[in-house]
Amino acid sequence: MNKKERIKILIIIFAIALIVRLALFFYLYTVNGPDSFNPFLQGTDQAEYGRLAVNLSENSTFSLDKNEPFSPDPSRTPIFPLFLTIGYLIGGSFFIPTLLNILISVLTAIIVFEIALLISGSKKISISTAIIFSLLPYGVYLSNLIMADTLFVFLFSLFVFFFLKIIKQKSIQFKIIILGAVFLGLATLVRPITQFFVLIPAVLLLFLPSIDFKKKISASLMFLMIFVIVLSPWLTRNYLHFNEFFLSSIGRYHLYASYFTPWKAYREGISRDEAHARMLVYIKAKYGLSSLHGVETSTALANEAKKEILTHPLSYGFFHLSTVPIYFFNNDFLLVLREAFKVELPNVYIAQKIFTGDFGGLADSIFGLNLFFILLFLVSYLFVALKFVFGVLGGVFYLWRDKLVAFFSLTTILYFPLIIGSEGHARFRLPVEVFLIIFSLILISQLYNRFKKC
Repeated sequence: MNKKERIKILIIIFAIALIVRLALFFYLYTVNGPDSFNPFLQGTDQAEYGRLAVNLSENSTFSLDKNEPFSPDPSRTPIFPLFLTIGYLIGGSFFIPTLLNILISVLTAIIVFEIALLISGSKKISISTAIIFSLLPYGVYLSNLIMADTLFVFLFSLFVFFFLKIIKQKSIQFKIIILGAVFLGLATLVRPITQFFVLIPAVLLLFLPSIDFKKKISASLMFLMIFVIVLSPWLTRNYLHFNEFFLSSIGRYHLYASYFTPWKAYREGISRDEAHARMLVYIKAKYGLSSLHGVETSTALANEAKKEILTHPLSYGFFHLSTVPIYFFNNDFLLVLREAFKVELPNVYIAQKIFTGDFGGLADSIFGLNLFFILLFLVSYLFVALKFVFGVLGGVFYLWRDKLVAFFSLTTILYFPLIIGSEGHARFRLPVEVFLIIFSLILISQLYNRFKKC
């Protein structure tokens, strides 16, 4: 592929991704007006990011308080609020941050093309991967929201690109290692979910072939060191304010709310909604409303969850593993129809019903719909399921082609659902969609070529 052809391809991908996202932007503006892009009128996450950005720009403080004194917030990490603050300072509203978010999402499609080209070596597969990724419904929708996921996927994709370059080149270039570690560190400062992921690339660097072992040790240690250096200003800030090194207190709260509580609902045979309602009453009565944003209260909740989980480790472990498929089967098509276009679809958590054995409830929910919605459910879930099955199988077969690339890809695919657990919202799948799409297309291409030979 020559330079001229490459630029033409990138322009086409850029245009497709941009047009789709701007189309939704103008649709949301037409239907809901500027309120669509006002985070204070949206969900909790958007409202909190908006408050942090306003306080940073107007009061030079990282706080969720509306009025003085502004107490430091321990729950959110800094990069996305800083990103919003830049746009807010330019435009005085959240229109500019939303448009910047859209631009970041479009640029991610370009990075996805480059990642696909590194893995597949095929122009057709790379273009197809980038276009499919550009059209993923929840990726398009999230780019129009004041949510951290779009920036996280952008930074994480940059890390993936640079790390794959190291693997594919089978050589150690410290400049590329530094860039990979920096982008993974920045991604972690957007969403702390990748704070443990750093061990995967650090270990894989030790298995690069035909390279002196001392050099591989140096590369691995450098990767870890740069990663920690990127995190260190925020860790230091939290130590100064809260006498403890940590990235975010929100993970401790979610250990109770998103890991322990669904397990408790499963053990007690009650619905998750009922378990969640009971949890809120309990937390409010014992810890107050600040448990999500308080270090002491969130730590106390986490300790309660850990104590119960460690009392029944096998029971919890089985439950946690059994819910991993939910991550891959949550349907982003239906979510966008419901959330963005306000289509009155039943709130059917199909994946949860399947993996908890509620087939009767599932059948009643789906077949109580009209024919159009039944077909919509079946077709959209078929696409989601095939993408997962073909993606994982394609990654496994790729082991024969390049073990390190395949192992890195498969461990990345598995890391996120294992960390996220039973929540498994479709937006959490975006960081691994690139791998699922690439390996699905590689497998389909291989099957097609074999079929032609027959």
